[in-house]
Amino acid sequence: FTRFVHDPGNPYSQSSDLIQTIYEDRTGAIWIGTQGGVNRLDREQYRFKQIVHDPNNANSLSHKMVGAIHEGPTGALWIATAEGTAIGADIGLNKLDRATGRVYHSFPGLEREEIQKGIGINCLYEDRSGILWIGTGLGLGRYDPEQGKFKRYVHDPEDPHSLSGNQVAQIHEDQSGRLWVAVHNYGTTGIDRFDREQERFLRIVLAPEISSGQNQKNGVSSISEGQSGRLWFSTMGEGIFVLNPDSDGFIQFNHESGNPNSLSHAWVGPVHEDRKGMVWAAPWYGGLNRLDPESGRVTIFTEKDGLSSNYISSITEDDYGRLWLTTKNGLSRFDPLTETFKNFDRDDGLLNSDFDSRYLSLKSRTGEVFFGGVNGINFVHPDSIRDNPHIPPVVFTRFTRYNTADSGGRFIIEKGISEKRRLDLSYQDQTLTFEFAALNFRNPENNQYVYKLEGFSDHWINLGNKHEVTFTNLDPGEYNLRVKGANNDGIWNEAGASLVINISPPWWQTGWAYSLFALFALGLLYGLRRYELNRQRLRYHLEMKDVEAKNLQELDHLKSRFFAGISHEFRTPLTLISGPVKQLLSGEFKGNIQEQYRMILRNCNRLLRLVNQLLDLSKLESGKITLQAYPQDIVSLTRQLTMTFESLASVRDIELQFTGPEEPVKVYLERQHYEKIIINLLSNAFKFTPDGGKIQVAVAVGSSIPPGPGESAQRGIRDAWSVERRARSEMSSSIHPESIREASRIKDFVEIRVGDTGIGIPGEALPHIFDRFYQAGDAYADTPGSGIGLALTKELV
Repeated sequence: FTRFVHDPGNPYSQSSDLIQTIYEDRTGAIWIGTQGGVNRLDREQYRFKQIVHDPNNANSLSHKMVGAIHEGPTGALWIATAEGTAIGADIGLNKLDRATGRVYHSFPGLEREEIQKGIGINCLYEDRSGILWIGTGLGLGRYDPEQGKFKRYVHDPEDPHSLSGNQVAQIHEDQSGRLWVAVHNYGTTGIDRFDREQERFLRIVLAPEISSGQNQKNGVSSISEGQSGRLWFSTMGEGIFVLNPDSDGFIQFNHESGNPNSLSHAWVGPVHEDRKGMVWAAPWYGGLNRLDPESGRVTIFTEKDGLSSNYISSITEDDYGRLWLTTKNGLSRFDPLTETFKNFDRDDGLLNSDFDSRYLSLKSRTGEVFFGGVNGINFVHPDSIRDNPHIPPVVFTRFTRYNTADSGGRFIIEKGISEKRRLDLSYQDQTLTFEFAALNFRNPENNQYVYKLEGFSDHWINLGNKHEVTFTNLDPGEYNLRVKGANNDGIWNEAGASLVINISPPWWQTGWAYSLFALFALGLLYGLRRYELNRQRLRYHLEMKDVEAKNLQELDHLKSRFFAGISHEFRTPLTLISGPVKQLLSGEFKGNIQEQYRMILRNCNRLLRLVNQLLDLSKLESGKITLQAYPQDIVSLTRQLTMTFESLASVRDIELQFTGPEEPVKVYLERQHYEKIIINLLSNAFKFTPDGGKIQVAVAVGSSIPPGPGESAQRGIRDAWSVERRARSEMSSSIHPESIREASRIKDFVEIRVGDTGIGIPGEALPHIFDRFYQAGDAYADTPGSGIGLALTKELV
């Protein structure tokens, strides 16, 4: 039966003996409600045992502070204590007989004054013969408990075989029984090997700058030996030296700047070779270094890997190959197989969490691990420490948001956050803080957390034992905050807790706002386009008005020219008519009267022809002319029309030629209109061809005609007959389909060309020669015309 009572001097006892209720949770922990508060009793909780100074107990340590600790061959613990760290402080030597539990404070032949002269005990070592070696600040002491004799060895500058320095830092006896002493003092640093038979010291050179004492910081700080017999010497500035038992040469491992596979620092504290031959070292604030002696490659473990502190003061290996590391922030246990750390602190029963003193740890022959500190000694058997298998639930415990829209920007604390699965927030919530907890109550300060904010990052972020996270100025959108937690032994809840965070955007970033902006932009573009079209339309209307005005002006000019020309055309034949008529009426005419009548008739016909042309143009404009086409031989008809101008050609000495096929060519046409077309063209040719010139009329069927005379001058006429060629299908639209098929069987098309050697038509006038009332420039002033001949020709075509 185990009894639990309140102890005012023990902060780990229950808070009151007046118990109100008891409850056992799913992890097996007992919750006890008392009048003094709530207590939690973990029946699986491991506790470190303690060896301390008790002024009321003579069977305790002589002083509070432990300076050195060593286990002798018999299993007894030698413990050096002190009341303080100042020179002249009270110093004690203790021997704990673990079989009886008794602590001895005085020893025959070793007076307290002798110990006091040491100005502090740095190290203790009991060799295999039972001799206790005491390293102090004033040399090396040798104590024989059997004979009760004590002897001191000090540095003598005149004796090269004396101790090389009085500040003894470490003592070690190797497998061959040789005693090694590490000393460092101002001006003298190095390693001494003690010759027991001659009782003298042999100085060992590690490096010239160390053994010569050129740098007082480059002393030897520790000595250790592996199962292979190799001796490891750590230094304060030159890394690590190793001495193989088969040779007297040293191999050095040091820090190399820029090389991550070298030691993390040149100042190295404790060094230890494990049972597998791997070397573990603790450089100055450099974490735990694993050195492979064969390859020289170093792997570094730091606080980021779970180590309680990068400052390690001692390294001890237990029976399971695990390393126990005392640090400035508690105790760490490292498993080399899994490369994981487990940390312990005062809540586990440690007397202190700051192990600043060096090398105060050891493993006893019974498997227990001892750790000395400023408040005494802790020890524990590794088998008594059980891992916590409990997978802790993870819950959100608190949510705080900083809303800039609130007056003064107050923090708003959300209630019931642990029950929520979704948070709907505003874009004005610029600062969001979430707190969470893994529900593990066994050393909860060692719980670990990681988080990931999906939608912002895909990486898990390690928070260590920090159980809150803050986000600022998150963009509007939906996020998922996931948090995973682990208990004090690193058992993770992989599912963890999650919370959906939806941050609504400002109104100008919403869908309807974008739609409104798009509509506004489209409306603006539409308005701009409409404005531009109206401008173009207005400009077009203005341009059209200008063109219309110019056209009207040109039309007036053309009409004026037309009336002038037509007046001239009418005046000439009228003059030629009125003259003979006057002569005939006067009775004074003596010539050929018939010739006068014929002249009068010709000019009357000329007037009639002009009038008919005007009437034809008027009918064409009103659409009153209809086409009455019949199949006719276009070759013979064109030849007849050409021959009617032979007499005129003969009078003017003009060579008139006609070329065409020998066989008849049937074409659907109206003879009257066709005659007007040919006569107009020939009249123009004779009008503008000088005497002695040449006029050619050609008819071709389904092929081109070789260029005739005046080809360049008659380019406009040729263009007119291109229109005539296209007109075949238009004329046939009013003819019976059978007639069309007959015509298509006759020939595909007929081309008629009129050419002359006249003055030609200027290129700039060609686009206008078929315009009504248009007359070419001054070059044609001597050849009057009405400006309707070619216009009528084109309309008839």
